[in-house]
Amino acid sequence: MRSRVLVATIVAVAAALTPLAAQWPAFADKKVPLKADGTPNLEAPTPRTPDGKPDLTGVWLNEVTDADLIEFICAENERDVAHMVGK
Repeated sequence: MRSRVLVATIVAVAAALTPLAAQWPAFADKKVPLKADGTPNLEAPTPRTPDGKPDLTGVWLNEVTDADLIEFICAENERDVAHMVGK
């Protein structure tokens, strides 16, 4: 009985946490301003639209192109192959 409850709990927690990984893209947005050390510059000014209002479109719309996806997949495969070969 205890093992069933434990398995059910583990399955429920895993099912609940799975969508969390889908919330953030796995690659850096090229439009984010960076500091000299490569970290995001959180003090950078807010992007503005031509009429001067804050441009928050990037927050809601993730502009992922096919080229971005291909680049990401190739980089992941390269890393995996290098790991298997021992580089």
